[in-house]
Amino acid sequence: MSKLQIPGTEIYSSPFDAPILAKAEFTGSAPSTGLPKINSTDLIPPIAQAFYDNTSPSNPLNLYIVAFIGTKYNLRLHSSFKYYFNLSLNYDCTYKLTVYVAFDELDKKNDDYKFYSYKIKFMPSSLKSANGTVITFDKVSSVEVFLVNVDPETSRGTVTTVQPPLGEAVSEG
Repeated sequence: MSKLQIPGTEIYSSPFDAPILAKAEFTGSAPSTGLPKINSTDLIPPIAQAFYDNTSPSNPLNLYIVAFIGTKYNLRLHSSFKYYFNLSLNYDCTYKLTVYVAFDELDKKNDDYKFYSYKIKFMPSSLKSANGTVITFDKVSSVEVFLVNVDPETSRGTVTTVQPPLGEAVSEG
């Protein structure tokens, strides 16, 4: 079986890898989640929350992700993961940001999970349409996050809305 090709642009975790338009940061892990023993190769959808502060055009969009991954995978914390993003236009002329947290392991049955947390910071000029126009964060209505094993039998994802700055009223259009 061939490995999955992840669509989109890679998000680098080192400032030496590429121009900093988006940066992934591994923020920690815990030895065990205490989730019920399910003994499965299925991946659990990650939890995600996206925030931006529109008080300044130079403020980033911050995406916080928690992924639950089986303890039987041989993941070496930060170096075991790659991050990618893709931008697509919705039917209502807003945009959806899709983020992939990818690792490369043979599928293994797991009955215990540990959590990994990440923060991905998107700088204002990092999101561009197909013609190169910069897409401002207020035009991004949702973020979809996938946990992907590139040597898989399965992958899982979740969708979250982009939260407005604190104190700003949300209008229904």
